[in-house]
Amino acid sequence: MATAKVGKPRKIRPLTRAQRRMVREEIERQIDPWKEQLNIASDQREEARYQLQAEKAANAGTSEKLQARESRLEELEATLVHERLLALEAAESHRAMINHSLSRVNDMEREWRDAIRAANRERDAYKEELLAAGKQARRMVDVLFGLVRDMLLEEDGDGKDGDKVE
Repeated sequence: MATAKVGKPRKIRPLTRAQRRMVREEIERQIDPWKEQLNIASDQREEARYQLQAEKAANAGTSEKLQARESRLEELEATLVHERLLALEAAESHRAMINHSLSRVNDMEREWRDAIRAANRERDAYKEELLAAGKQARRMVDVLFGLVRDMLLEEDGDGKDGDKVE
């Protein structure tokens, strides 16, 4: 006979759509500052480019100033590309980390559900064993009562003494 604990299992609830949406929003919230930095750097680059074009048109004769501005523009573009790469790497790292965490949560939920199902099956098997044992005990009691009745009838003889045997 199995020795399973019979009781109400703890209910495991999967993540709701709202909870999953909150996780996605948290990812976006963490990525937003990087996007803002990229936008600012992009705006600065565009401003520098427009200023350079305006200065080229206005100051066609001052090539040294123009060279300095062009080198500054190239530095800004290189910085922007580098910052973009860093932001994309960080965003991808966060996204991978959160996806991994969600995957682990889903795996744990699946394991818990499997454990609950196994416990329920074990509990049901235990109940079946108890029912079968109860039926067998009932049959044995019926047989014993029949034997006792037969023995009393044999002792009494024909059973006409007025004794009632049930």
